[in-house]
Amino acid sequence: MTLQQLRYFVATVESGFNISRAAQVVHTSQPGISKQIKLLEQQLGATLLNRSAGRIVGLTEAGNRVFETAKRVLRETDSLAHMGQDFLREESGRLVIATLHTYAQALLPHAAARLRDRYPRVSIELQQSSPGRIIELVRGGDVDIGITMEVPGPRSGVVALPLMTVPRLLLVPVHHPLLQHERVTLAEIVRYPFVVQTTLSAGGWAVNQVLKARGFAIEAAVTATDASLMKAYVEQGLGIAIMSAPIYNPERDLGIRGIDISHIFDPSEVTLLLDPYRYQRGYVLQFIHLLAPRWAPAAVAGEIRRFMIENEPVDLTAASHASAAPGR
Repeated sequence: MTLQQLRYFVATVESGFNISRAAQVVHTSQPGISKQIKLLEQQLGATLLNRSAGRIVGLTEAGNRVFETAKRVLRETDSLAHMGQDFLREESGRLVIATLHTYAQALLPHAAARLRDRYPRVSIELQQSSPGRIIELVRGGDVDIGITMEVPGPRSGVVALPLMTVPRLLLVPVHHPLLQHERVTLAEIVRYPFVVQTTLSAGGWAVNQVLKARGFAIEAAVTATDASLMKAYVEQGLGIAIMSAPIYNPERDLGIRGIDISHIFDPSEVTLLLDPYRYQRGYVLQFIHLLAPRWAPAAVAGEIRRFMIENEPVDLTAASHASAAPGR
């Protein structure tokens, strides 16, 4: 069994079982991929791909198990390569973060600035995505870290580090009638038109969940993903908005006011996600520490070790033989 065989097998599955597309991904020929996959099946003693009329139509049970483990092996191999690069140039590289728009604007800039001060040769790339997609990006090794409001399940394949809780505010124009209330209610809030966030935002997800659970609906006067645009429309009186508290700065946002709604909406639980099988470069660990001082590099390493002990990987050969055993 070779790493090349595992790469060809994984590329074939991730290309939708299109051998031609997989060959382009791994820069080889179609016959080469087919030959190596057949050799892999022979060495494992199990059929990995379901074939019909000469075409690959899916994975067998053994194929599913080998596919998950093969991806893990390849990620760990890539981690070794990154580790070698780290020894040579620890202070340069790229930090890729998948997150929600609200968090990118309100929670990350300060830590990003401090990281750049410490590592001026490290570039930072932000990828805006939905909570579910962020988990997929981390698990697939497409980003270094994910920052989201969704806590993944125990079988998600990613390490979840609780970062912080973030309260929400109701933003209204300076002379809005709701400012006269000592304690606003949800029934009073939904009487007014809203400036809303799309489902890619932290606020949009949480607010929609609460509204549905309590049987309320709102009138969306304006829909936007950019927090600064939302505040501008609130200031112009087009609607009110529910947003993460760090978005509102009373010293700068002079045309709007913030109303406490902590009795209606729970604070957001901000969670940081890591691929436990990916080598975490020094500047990645430092960025996490800058975001949340409780997560010093040693603490992060300890959490990753705990996760890996609890989720011990399956042996490839054992997985294939178990799935290929009689009676299965």
